[in-house]
Amino acid sequence: MTPACALTTVLGLLCLTGFGTAFPADPDDTPKALRGDVLKATSSKDKAGAYQKLFEKVGRQGFADLTKDEVTGIALQAAWETYTKPAKRPKPLMPRTNDIYDPTELGKFVAFFKERTKAPVPEWWARGITDVDLFPGQHHAFIGSDTGPKCRESKSGALVPDGAEMEEKDGKRVYSVGGRTVEFPSDTFDELSNSFAGVVGEKRSAVAGYTAVCGEAFEIAGFEGRGGKSTWKADVWGTDRDFLGGQGYHWVEVREKDGTVFVFGAESHGMYAEAFDLATGKCQWRFCSCYWFHHSEKWKHN
Repeated sequence: MTPACALTTVLGLLCLTGFGTAFPADPDDTPKALRGDVLKATSSKDKAGAYQKLFEKVGRQGFADLTKDEVTGIALQAAWETYTKPAKRPKPLMPRTNDIYDPTELGKFVAFFKERTKAPVPEWWARGITDVDLFPGQHHAFIGSDTGPKCRESKSGALVPDGAEMEEKDGKRVYSVGGRTVEFPSDTFDELSNSFAGVVGEKRSAVAGYTAVCGEAFEIAGFEGRGGKSTWKADVWGTDRDFLGGQGYHWVEVREKDGTVFVFGAESHGMYAEAFDLATGKCQWRFCSCYWFHHSEKWKHN
């Protein structure tokens, strides 16, 4: 063996045994690294898993710093964990649980949410997310949230918000609200989509097609002009719940402010909100109380 080869071998062994400093390994379980994993995650499953690892690492004592994170999604999820304080219901209320999350604390979360996002939060959503039944170590539920946005059956048979209309003709759907209309091909959305909600503007519009049974993922599409020139389509994760039968509900409201379209949703086991750029469809942030059906009540971060 030549002297050069021998030196290389020795240096390699030193690094492998931890004595070498030439090529230090970057730890992948630091809060910084785990935060990076949250940002890199592109699916609801991976995002939930990344949040779990990050939050279990920092613990409850680390949430205060994360609520100041420059990434809105991280700040919102950290705030949710900060303000979900287990409590007991003052008086039994059948069929509700005796375990709850303190509504006063969750009112602070709503205030934080509004301040951080500047979103036009619907009253039903702000009210519903403070009324939580808790199943310790398992999940939470919105059993008492029986009032969502007012909806009605449209001329096409699809469910639409009160004040909106949906008609179907010549292979196209015509969605109308506020005296404005937008047209788009009937096959724009999944054939199982039986409900629609959207905002229609003079230049740009956005319409979401979803199912009214549970918070499974769905799509929202952007359009230009009345003719419905498609400009983008994006995935709304919702609660990402797979519906296996039975009865349930799924409420969705779409609002717009300053070039951002907001999707607010609720179902029996989770509430969520997501924001998209109205011109491009780029997702700006996502929040989901149940982490896309990966409930944090099962995590070890308290």
